[in-house]
Amino acid sequence: MTRSMNELARRVKDMLTREADELNRKRATTEIDSVTGLLQREAFMGRLKNALNSTEAAASGVIALVRVSNLAKFNQLYGHNSVDNLLKDIGQSIIDLGITDDDGAAGRLNGSDFCAIAPSHSDAEAFGQQATNGHCPGD
Repeated sequence: MTRSMNELARRVKDMLTREADELNRKRATTEIDSVTGLLQREAFMGRLKNALNSTEAAASGVIALVRVSNLAKFNQLYGHNSVDNLLKDIGQSIIDLGITDDDGAAGRLNGSDFCAIAPSHSDAEAFGQQATNGHCPGD
């Protein structure tokens, strides 16, 4: 009886692990932009809305917007693969800032627009200067 119960518990644990892995894969395909690795618009806007409506969060922080101007022209001149590589680099640079490690979030709003929120940062000018150099304040 004990062996049977242990075996059942092991099977249930294995099943739950597989289901959790599958849910994570599905979430990644529905929430994460495949080119940049950032949140897609809907998922990001949900995080932004939660941050703005949160009563627990401090009433401060930084929001940064990035736009790649003339993206369609770049696609024509350099090709889709080259522009995707550029967008991937932009996404990775935003991820490398580390804002998503804390309570922040970063997303791709559309083809050429990106947004990042960093509630734990309070000096927008310092954040912008550090982000330009590839480091967030406090790094």
